[in-house]
Amino acid sequence: MTARLRLLPALGLVAVLGASAPLAAQGADSPVAPGYWEYKVSVLGIPASTEKRCVTPSEMDRFFPEICTRRFTCKYPVKRVGNGKIALKGVWIDKKQREAPVEASGTYARERFDLDVSMKTIHGLPLAGKLAARRLGECPAPAA
Repeated sequence: MTARLRLLPALGLVAVLGASAPLAAQGADSPVAPGYWEYKVSVLGIPASTEKRCVTPSEMDRFFPEICTRRFTCKYPVKRVGNGKIALKGVWIDKKQREAPVEASGTYARERFDLDVSMKTIHGLPLAGKLAARRLGECPAPAA
């Protein structure tokens, strides 16, 4: 399997966000609102995945703008968020400690954000994708 194909599922999981961010430490102060979110990811212009996730106010410190996947540890030494725009530059590190440089930029509002993501795979191949996220409303009630 090529490195590009191995990375497609990882980009499809961009919706699963990790790490803490002082910017979003208070749910109400976050640039985006807690609630039920839908993410649509496309890679090289091809739809790759759609996911939904409930984000509670207490999870906001791990939600935006620390965008990451389950498969990587993400570090963004360059992070600019303000006036409806976001720009991130850093690395994604896999479980074998290999680094893949990544840059993401786009726009956000309280109930949506759209990012263009470009990176080099751990093998140096360029890869581009888009993440369109929108808040669907309040989190559904837990099943009884």
